[in-house]
Amino acid sequence: MKTLYRLLLVAILVTIWVLSDDPAPTLLPPLFPYQDKLLHFLEYAALGFATGLNLDLFRRSRAAALAFGVIWAGLDEVHQSFVPGRDCSIGDFLADCAGLAGGFALCILMARRTGRLRIVELMFRKKRNESGY
Repeated sequence: MKTLYRLLLVAILVTIWVLSDDPAPTLLPPLFPYQDKLLHFLEYAALGFATGLNLDLFRRSRAAALAFGVIWAGLDEVHQSFVPGRDCSIGDFLADCAGLAGGFALCILMARRTGRLRIVELMFRKKRNESGY
């Protein structure tokens, strides 16, 4: 299962980068104002959820996992500033961060509800106590 979570995380990171590299995104026709902010929110909610599934990559540190996502969002916006027809936008960055936090929180809440996170935390504490840390 861990391999599947890793592949999901990498697939989402690559998808975000590829979508950001498109000079004229026409994935969806404009349906309402600020539609692009909603799309930014949704793609980063997926990243936040996948980051939550891969919490062990960040030594179980939620702050480190969220920092990774925020840094990726910042790099994504800087990357867009070099793509013709795209720009670096603080509004997009804030939508990215909000989506990241929402997706991450959803993953943590679902894990707690199913008991998976609690079991993993207890196992991690047990290993840490056995090794003398």
